[in-house]
Amino acid sequence: MLLITVIMATFQTVMSLSCYSCYVRPPPRAPGSNDSTPSRLCSQFNGSSHYAVDCPYSTFCLTRTFSLKHGQGSEGFVTIVERGCALQAYTYQDLVRGKWETITTIQEEVYSTGCFTDHWAGNLATNTEYCYCDTPLCNSATKLLPLWLLGVAILLLYNAL
Repeated sequence: MLLITVIMATFQTVMSLSCYSCYVRPPPRAPGSNDSTPSRLCSQFNGSSHYAVDCPYSTFCLTRTFSLKHGQGSEGFVTIVERGCALQAYTYQDLVRGKWETITTIQEEVYSTGCFTDHWAGNLATNTEYCYCDTPLCNSATKLLPLWLLGVAILLLYNAL
């Protein structure tokens, strides 16, 4: 029985990655809907399980950080950190035995672990930083450390004691 439990846990881990997910603004709701599900707003992100989601169509978590120029006469910038599953799903229609079927595949080679900066916004915003990681709930921090670097730091600290 224990062996079956271990196999099932391993299978579930391989099948779906868990990431933190939050929104800059709440998703739209239908007028008159009584949806009482609390929003996962990034401005209230606290790293709790409320923000954890399964990512069945992704093998990477994403953290996107950017700053926008405040438009209310202020000279300052507002920094925004978004978290979620990296977009890797490719969905298309295929004719199978005379019927159209929707096929979804995961494009695993699109991203690699680490961060990069995009310079698309010019003077309207600061550069956008995209960070990708591939371990469960790895997108909690604003800066992501490579796992090997964390291991080296622990070894050095252990040897220093």
